[in-house]
Amino acid sequence: MNESVLINATYFRNRLSELGLKQWWVADQIGVDRKTVSRWLQGQVRSAQIDNVRRLCEVLACQLNDVVLGNEADSFATVEDQKTAANIMLNSSLIEKLGAIGEWDAIEGLLRSCLIPSLSKITLCDLYNQLTIALWRQSKIDDAQEFCQKAEALSRSQGDWQLLGTALLSKANILCWKGRNKAAIETYREVLDLKNYISRSDYGSALSNLGALLYEVGDLKRGLEYLDDALECFVLEDKIMSQSINWWHKSYIYLQMGLLSQSLDSLKHSRELAEKSDYRRGLCACDLLQAELLSKCGDVKESKQMLTKAMTGYQNLKIEEGLNYEFAGRINRENCDYQESLASIDRGIAISQDFPLCLANLHFERAQTLRSLSAQTNEIDRHLNLARDLYLQSDAPLRAASCDHKV
Repeated sequence: MNESVLINATYFRNRLSELGLKQWWVADQIGVDRKTVSRWLQGQVRSAQIDNVRRLCEVLACQLNDVVLGNEADSFATVEDQKTAANIMLNSSLIEKLGAIGEWDAIEGLLRSCLIPSLSKITLCDLYNQLTIALWRQSKIDDAQEFCQKAEALSRSQGDWQLLGTALLSKANILCWKGRNKAAIETYREVLDLKNYISRSDYGSALSNLGALLYEVGDLKRGLEYLDDALECFVLEDKIMSQSINWWHKSYIYLQMGLLSQSLDSLKHSRELAEKSDYRRGLCACDLLQAELLSKCGDVKESKQMLTKAMTGYQNLKIEEGLNYEFAGRINRENCDYQESLASIDRGIAISQDFPLCLANLHFERAQTLRSLSAQTNEIDRHLNLARDLYLQSDAPLRAASCDHKV
């Protein structure tokens, strides 16, 4: 009977590198499939038949004891190793760096791998908070809500107000996604009330997110005021990516106010900071907003090129959101490309059914495009009524009122 033994994958990898051997050549010498050697090296298959291991020893010019593990536990990380890895993960800049380039799925995988029962409650709560962020950044809202609730409950039970502030910040963001904007505003203010306990960065994020939400529901002036206060925090903390996001929001507010010069200036700041921090999503957002500014200035050709660049960039990052299609629909309409406008808006509506405020904006934009096409009044009114109802559902009465007189 050909017994099996455990392979020391670490020694195997090191010896292979030391001798400069190729995996495929080793597989041929032993007489096994090339994928088998790859699985041994990666630890995906931990055992092998003794005859194959003896042939491997001949190829590597080593002793059997070098390649064979005496105890399978020797190949696994210990509980202490996992605890150390979790703390290193939380205290390093890896999450911030991966987040800047949109690798939130990689962050999610790394954080999930750190979740083990023997972690301290504070470390576990911190992991829950970071995992929540990674999930909602990927639009995995229900999963994000699950871990956010765990983080909030654990931080409250421990009386850790700093971790509670982070959990509440994510909770408010999730409430925004779900269109519960009144509750979101109240939750952001809860975070601001914890100013003495939370980091300046989290305080700035609460100010910035609250400012963005206020203008999204139609209160442009107050939104701008909160964004100005947030920017001071981000500058003091040298949060380059957050500064970029903040300037983008301000640029969009100025655009809605009809202040094109201020909008262009703010967008320039946002783009410079996005480039500095390698914030790829932010660069796509800048392209999208610039496309609309170009259309407002009557530069149709440049506007179309910039819109294509923006949407291609989002596609490369595997980001598909209703907001992007709202922009595309509006820009195409302003460039008199009405069929493209409707196609973009319809795609946005299809993917935004769970996000009522975004859905309201899309129906509002569809009404505008139909008006430009001289469509039947009842069809225009249908989309305006849908938009109005969704705005009211999303606690956005100022936006709802705009449905009565803007077409």
